[in-house]
Amino acid sequence: MRWFLLHERTAVFVEKGDWYVLVYNPCQHLQADNRCGIYETRPQICRDYSTRNCEYEDSWVYDHYWELPEQVEEYAEAVLGPRRGRTFRSARPAAPSRSATRSTKG
Repeated sequence: MRWFLLHERTAVFVEKGDWYVLVYNPCQHLQADNRCGIYETRPQICRDYSTRNCEYEDSWVYDHYWELPEQVEEYAEAVLGPRRGRTFRSARPAAPSRSATRSTKG
């Protein structure tokens, strides 16, 4: 799930116990008239997709909704508690040393 949330314009949510991934980016092959520009050679995932069960309301309230990996980490710590003194979060990257920043400016 963290991998999905590291990409722009994605979200993960839970509704009635089912988990979903939202991708807010339109397909690069979607034409201005909303038709597929590669229909005859579209990938299998597109061939299998159906809009039969799509919901078009924007006013949904989800059981859980995350847009950032940090939100998932905070949720995990709140629900599961600390992991034997360790955090669910990745270590924060070290700040560059002053000597490293000076050598790149020269």
